Amino acid sequence: MFSKIGVVVLLMPFLTSCGVKNAASNPKTLDIVKQYLLDYKNVTGKAFPEEALNNGTIDLVDTLPAAIAGQCSTWSNGSWAIILNNMYWEYAREEQRITLLYHELGHCLQGMDHRGKYDGKNFTSLMHPYTLPIGMFTSAQKAYVNELHTKIWSL
Repeated sequence: MFSKIGVVVLLMPFLTSCGVKNAASNPKTLDIVKQYLLDYKNVTGKAFPEEALNNGTIDLVDTLPAAIAGQCSTWSNGSWAIILNNMYWEYAREEQRITLLYHELGHCLQGMDHRGKYDGKNFTSLMHPYTLPIGMFTSAQKAYVNELHTKIWSL
């Protein structure tokens, strides 16, 4: 049987080593999260449930493989975490950061899976498994945002 001190020592790395921040307080992602919530309100006419946002964290890490720009994890208790590849984030343009974070928030906050295809001109979904090329989100931003918040494809 573990003593109470043994359990605390075993759990300590999990509690202290992740360095995550509440989704609404990470300064590097805050403006994009605010825009995501504003887009949600503009599309649906209602505010995003605050408790869902408060149940999650967003963090920039150096431990993801270079081929992975971001990753969402969710748990049955409603909590979630997004980790973003710090190297990708630092070198990405603002549009790339927006599409990455919107995509991961689509997974974590709205339960969306990967979908869509490349039609020769556009990726038909922001939830496509590959990061959108520069300029694609901007050129069809309204359609991508509507799809994200209504789950209805328009491309």
